[in-house]
Amino acid sequence: MVMLSVPSAIAGMDIQNVNENNVIKVEQNNIQKVDAATYRKVATKKYYKKWYRSGGKWRYFWKSYWTYKYVKTSSNSVSATSSYSTTSNTYQNEDQNEDDKEKDSGDYSTSTSGLNSVAKYINRNYNHRPGAAHTAEGVRRTGYGDCWGLADLAARELNKKGYKVRVVQGPSRDSSRHRWVQFLANGKWNTFESTMVTKRFGSRHYSYAIGKLRTVIKYY
Repeated sequence: MVMLSVPSAIAGMDIQNVNENNVIKVEQNNIQKVDAATYRKVATKKYYKKWYRSGGKWRYFWKSYWTYKYVKTSSNSVSATSSYSTTSNTYQNEDQNEDDKEKDSGDYSTSTSGLNSVAKYINRNYNHRPGAAHTAEGVRRTGYGDCWGLADLAARELNKKGYKVRVVQGPSRDSSRHRWVQFLANGKWNTFESTMVTKRFGSRHYSYAIGKLRTVIKYY
């Protein structure tokens, strides 16, 4: 194992250092056989920080990698039979502990169409601004919100579409009290990053995680 030291200036950040020489190997017997008539292959691009030292200071640049999963075409579900990454340089920011899992109960949606619809709605009509509105009502009135306001707005919109959601809080690279949304599907809380879907942060995919879960603020 290669141990990398991180300077105290960035010690508080959630960073996973990965050795460039590491290779993720997928055993053949771990990959399930997929019926092509029932499942389709979906690609998702994810990003992570690559840190390097220059001029006596630690700096970073964004790198990306693709992940793939097989999704049921009949139900348009977010669940997958198998998933894997095409590169070993992965940055995973886990939102959930093992004891944080729940059994799916009640009649609520797991369709990706509603998630994409809410993400596009926020991207078209609202944007992030530090110090802006921190409630859904304020975001709708002004067109701008901080992470608290955008999370409140996203949770309400997803709840209208039938999702079981909650607003959560934890540290991110820019804030010690960042807020975002999680939706329940297949016994697991999944990320809906209401801040990162805005134009200010590059209109990223809703699954782009930047925070580490510490507190559940509210369920919907």
